[in-house]
Amino acid sequence: MRRKVKEFFSLKAISHLRYIPAIIYHIKNWPLFILNYIGIKNQGYTYFFRNGIKIKTHEGVDSVTIAAIFFKKVYGDVSPNATVIDIGANIGIYSIFAAF
Repeated sequence: MRRKVKEFFSLKAISHLRYIPAIIYHIKNWPLFILNYIGIKNQGYTYFFRNGIKIKTHEGVDSVTIAAIFFKKVYGDVSPNATVIDIGANIGIYSIFAAF
């Protein structure tokens, strides 16, 4: 999903900049992640988190799912010792998030 230049400067796009420090802090190969996240590239990569998590993706758009779950926390945090059933797990990112 390549984006047009004017899409990079919208207010909605600028609001996503607040997640960049967390991405840099948590992901070792963050430049590749950010290029996919902002839509400059659309390639699958293996992202290496600094806590040992490794996530292999097939498309660049998967980085948006990773950001939504790990950094934006759209599903919230998982309590310790919680049982999580991830029905319709898409690419399994929330399952990975819940496991750690």
